[in-house]
Amino acid sequence: MNTTHFDPITLEVLWNRLISITNEQAAALMRASFTTVVREAGDLSAGVFDAAGNMIAQAVTGTPGAHQLHGHVVRHFLREYPLKSLQPGIPSSPTIPGWPRAITMILPL
Repeated sequence: MNTTHFDPITLEVLWNRLISITNEQAAALMRASFTTVVREAGDLSAGVFDAAGNMIAQAVTGTPGAHQLHGHVVRHFLREYPLKSLQPGIPSSPTIPGWPRAITMILPL
C-alpha cells in the first residue's frame, strides 16, 4: 500500500475540504428533495468513499442508519459493477436486497 504523509496543517485543510464537500452534497439533496422526510427530517446521508468502498468522510447532517447503510451499499455496488466498468461523471443508483426503499446515488470521480 502506498502511503502519503502530510504535515498537520495540510491534513487539516484537506480534511475540512472533504467535510465541506459532503455537507454541500447533503445541502443540495435537502434543497432538491420533494419529500419532507429528507427536506425537513434530514433522513439522508452524504459521503465520499475510496475505491474499495470505504467511507472516508461523511456529512454532519443525516441519520446514523443512513450513514451505516451507505458503506454496505457502495461495497455491494462495487462487487456488482467493478470500478473499471464505471465512467467518471455518470451516476448509478444501485439497490441492495433488504433495503427496497433506500435510494443511493453513486457518482464515480
